[in-house]
Amino acid sequence: MYIIDPEHSDARVGSTHTNGIIYLELVGGEKDFIKEMAHFEIYKPASSLQNVTRKFYIDRNSALLRKLYAEQAVNEKTIAAVSESEGQRFIKLNQRYDQLLHELKPDTALILQDFPNRRLASYLIVAADLGLLSDLTFRKAPEEEYFFRSEHLVFMNTLQDMGVKIYWKSPLQGDLVLYKRFFMRSSIIPSFHEAFSSRKLAAIYGTAGAVDADTRKEIIDSIKSFKDFHGGICGILTGGSAGSIMSFVSKTASSLGLLCGAVYWKIPGVDIYSQVDFAAHLGRNDLLERQEILSETTEADIYFKGGVGTNLENAITFVKKKLGIGYYKPQIFVGEFYKPLQDLLSHLTSEGMVDPGVFKNCYFIKHGAEIFETLCRHFGSEDKMVLEVSVNEN
Repeated sequence: MYIIDPEHSDARVGSTHTNGIIYLELVGGEKDFIKEMAHFEIYKPASSLQNVTRKFYIDRNSALLRKLYAEQAVNEKTIAAVSESEGQRFIKLNQRYDQLLHELKPDTALILQDFPNRRLASYLIVAADLGLLSDLTFRKAPEEEYFFRSEHLVFMNTLQDMGVKIYWKSPLQGDLVLYKRFFMRSSIIPSFHEAFSSRKLAAIYGTAGAVDADTRKEIIDSIKSFKDFHGGICGILTGGSAGSIMSFVSKTASSLGLLCGAVYWKIPGVDIYSQVDFAAHLGRNDLLERQEILSETTEADIYFKGGVGTNLENAITFVKKKLGIGYYKPQIFVGEFYKPLQDLLSHLTSEGMVDPGVFKNCYFIKHGAEIFETLCRHFGSEDKMVLEVSVNEN
């Protein structure tokens, strides 16, 4: 059982370090306070929901979609419209797309080959506002079939806010549902929702190059330690590059039973590691958007040895903390590799160049196995909580 109090309280259940005791860790001020009412939501692991009847359009109609795309019945100029009143029919698009508003019936599911261009997108927003659009499915993403620019993300967010469900029949990863800015299989949603809502996701950064044996060991120990801290459903988020720390992290997380996700970034000559549970796909010029997703989704940043890109990521987080954004999040630097950075941060504060509060939640540890203790120190000690509960019960 996993319990979540959405008002900045985090319940961790099932950890080997809690002896089965359920407790709430209140993240807030130093003074005690009384909560007159608490809201609890109980989620089951995704494995127990596998036999539940599928409810998403892309799941119910997977074979139909595959046939439409294979036979090219849906193409650049033809879309399929499915509604209860008229069933399935095909609509030939004119250059202005204005006939859509006259031909669509209420709660219509549209099937497109290509992601909507700017003009078509504007008509689809109007259609959604009029209650004509319920579901939108496409085959090819706008940037090299797999990536989206910021304007495309805004469009999809707008449709979702209007109640439209968005699906991607991805040639690379199969039938995907857009959920909280990430594409994933529908079977992943319950587990992702539990981990996302209770902030049990960590971002891991590191080199896009080869991974040495010592770093591999530290990664494995880190992920095991992170899992021990939460004890239940939790996950890891990376940049998703193949043949790097990021792909090794994803493989390790998956083998240990954690969710693994990626925020892909279109970089020339760099392949993506596609075997993940959930992913966002961003265009080449959307570095800050990528960092924003990584920052907002996760509860902690964990850094292994890396180059310019990795250090840019932690520098952006420093700047955000200086601006008062994300100040609570721990930044954990693993290994002797980061000793020079630790010295630099000390130098900056001693010279009065940076407020020490910016680096308050930076932790420099020697080994990945120290992740558990570091998170306990940052969020609150589990051992202390267990002792206090035991004493009170006696």
